[in-house]
Amino acid sequence: MDQGFQKARPFKQAQPFRFDTVFAVDPVIQFEVEEEDEAAEDVSLAVSVLRAELDALRATHAQELAEARLSAAIEAEERMRSERDNALLSAFDALHAGWEEQADMREAMLEELRSEAVSLALAIGEKLAGHALATNPVEAVDQAIGRVLELIARGQEVVIRVNPGLIGDIEARIAERQSRDRRQLNLLVEGEAAIPMGDAGLRWDGGGMKVSAADRHVAIDEELASLSFRAD
Repeated sequence: MDQGFQKARPFKQAQPFRFDTVFAVDPVIQFEVEEEDEAAEDVSLAVSVLRAELDALRATHAQELAEARLSAAIEAEERMRSERDNALLSAFDALHAGWEEQADMREAMLEELRSEAVSLALAIGEKLAGHALATNPVEAVDQAIGRVLELIARGQEVVIRVNPGLIGDIEARIAERQSRDRRQLNLLVEGEAAIPMGDAGLRWDGGGMKVSAADRHVAIDEELASLSFRAD
């Protein structure tokens, strides 16, 4: 056997490795760790405070936003109500002005209708009077004689002046009246060329009467005027 191999040192007995070996911690490192923990706690506390402030700001913002919306809605409603009132007032003023304009137009139309009605009434009256005068010119004179006989005393003299062309007809009417009247009629007929056909002048002691187509026209005009009409 080799001598060198024999002289070799024998192996020491193997020792097991300890996995739970406790190492000593440096005090400086331990202090830094504690400071980091305290800083983390401070940061967490600051974050909590910031979150609380943020929640408060959000709540305040939501309340202010709701109040702003409510104020805007109230202001818009008041503005709409004011615009509505102004629009109603403008519409009322326009309606009132239109009503006044219509009233003026209606009054003008009524006035025109009155004038036309009067003109038509006068035209009809003149037409009827002219027709009556043409067909029976003594009728108006005879009616006037009848009215005079009711006013004067029995037997009082009445002078009747007419157009010479009507003397015979008037005397015939007087004779007819005398035949129906018991009292003595003292009626004298005189001719006057200046008197138009159908007109007459009656005179007696203390009074007189005129029969005139022009006067009849004035009487009709006055009658229409009493009814708020006016003849042009």
